[in-house]
Parts: sequence; structure tokens; C-alpha cells
Amino acid sequence: MLFSFFAVFLMIVLNLAIPICIAVYVYQDAKRRGMEPILWALVAAIVPWFIGLIIYLLVRSGHSALHCAKCGASVEEQYTVCPQCGAELKSHCPSCDRFVQPDWHLCAYCSAELPAGRSAAVVEQPANNKGLWIVLGIIAAALVLMLLFVLIVNVSFA
Repeated sequence: MLFSFFAVFLMIVLNLAIPICIAVYVYQDAKRRGMEPILWALVAAIVPWFIGLIIYLLVRSGHSALHCAKCGASVEEQYTVCPQCGAELKSHCPSCDRFVQPDWHLCAYCSAELPAGRSAAVVEQPANNKGLWIVLGIIAAALVLMLLFVLIVNVSFA
């Protein structure tokens, strides 16, 4: 009898906790990428058998987490200038005018010395760890509820 109550309770908790954890992750990621967070969180949590999460993961690859450091607009990795403010997103060699990596000291194409202190105007929006704490809180709450249920069932049948 105790086992059946515990199994039912565990199934209810898992059927609620897993979609909630998925929704929290998708909400945070979609918000960081400039997508519609509430819509995608609902799709990922409600569509069964992880199909909603898989759809989100496929669609999100087209949305960048990169932003212009000057104006904050979303930019793609291949952009050379920000489409909103015109800020240069990639450094280029003053000698051959080819694009260079931010950590290079010499141009790999023409061997010219690159000026110090140059920086690109692209920043990646930092990941928010708040979602992790929410997920951990949900798991902790589910464990506490399970323990309370087991204690109540044991006391009532003792």
C-alpha cells in the first residue's frame, strides 16, 4: 500500500518537475538570444515527449547570443559592422585590410604588426545562473514533498 502511494506521488512530481525544469531552461536561453521567451517556454514544456524542446533547440541555432557592445543590438558572427549603429565588429589589418583575430599581434596574411589596444565591438550576453538556482529549488522542493508524503503515510498506517 505504501509503495503504491509513493509510486503515484513520485510519478506526479516527475510529471510536473521535468516540464517545469525544461520551461525554465528554455525561457532563460530564449531571453538571452532575443527570442520570445514565454512562447518558447510554453512550447517546450507542453508539447509531449521532449518534442517541444527538440523543436526549440533546432530553431534557436539561427538566433545569435552576440550583441554590439556600443548599442546592444543583436548581431551575427559573420557581421563586420553593426547594422544598427555602424560600429566595427571585427578588427582589420591596417596594411592589407583583411580581418584579423582580436588576439593576433601580427597579421597572418601580410605579417604587418597590428596596433595594440584594438578591440572588436562584439560581446556575448552572459549566461544567467538564476535558471540553475530555480531548477535546483524545484528539485529540492520535490524531494521535501516526497519525504513529507512518506512520513505522513508511515504515521497514518503505523
